Amino acid sequence: MGDITVRRGNANDSTLFKYSADQWSRQRGARTTFVDLSEDERQELQECFEALDEMGRGYIDYTNLIKAADMVLGQGNYRVQGLKQAMTEMDLNRNGRIVWHEFRAYMSLNWTATKDAVSVMMSNSATEEMIMVGPNTRLADLFKAYRRRIMVE
Repeated sequence: MGDITVRRGNANDSTLFKYSADQWSRQRGARTTFVDLSEDERQELQECFEALDEMGRGYIDYTNLIKAADMVLGQGNYRVQGLKQAMTEMDLNRNGRIVWHEFRAYMSLNWTATKDAVSVMMSNSATEEMIMVGPNTRLADLFKAYRRRIMVE
């Protein structure tokens, strides 16, 4: 199987993240490789998680994903299957809740608009990580747009 490139941030949270990223990749039969996540990228990713976790519960669930899709793309103007796939891919322990380290482990792979050539070549499929929630909307783009809307309000 191919490698999965996972990005990590500061030393304070890298241990928990490394464990969840390793678990995430093992479930997919791949080996994890770490590269640095810039402070700005890590901050934006965390702000997206916090926007989705509007109640401050420490996790997001399917209803949070639906709410974000409704707000950004319009009610019913998104792929429900894409949101269900996102839950399946991110929820490592299958409890119906995505906590920060699960969110970060998955989203770090999909945060930028393009993958580097090595990770595409080494993966089983060039699009295996790209969850589309609309005709031209990636999951990461939905989260970024939702974060921007919440910050404006």
